[in-house]
Amino acid sequence: MAESIDLARRIEGADLTVTGECFLDEYSFEGGAVGGVVELCEEAGVPVLTVVVEASGDHAVPVIELAERFGPERALAATVECVEEAVAEHLAGLERPRWPVSSACSRRPPVA
Repeated sequence: MAESIDLARRIEGADLTVTGECFLDEYSFEGGAVGGVVELCEEAGVPVLTVVVEASGDHAVPVIELAERFGPERALAATVECVEEAVAEHLAGLERPRWPVSSACSRRPPVA
């Protein structure tokens, strides 16, 4: 799938990549989609944030657990809204990037 959408090229030059799945465990990094995205991000030197409903164990990448943050019912019933809110909060906590303002950078949204 990653090759069919040219994911490696899309990740290059990104400020952050967000990936996720419903349940994250050690197997998620062994051939799963999340593991593949994390690997591509590591190769490109791009930070990655993993957003999941629930997670098990410790992981080497930042993980936001929606069920822990919003409760399991809301995390499953309003997943998109929970992801949007959690990622916005994560971005708000990051230092504002220091790139020049130009048309070349216009694709990058401002950090709130």
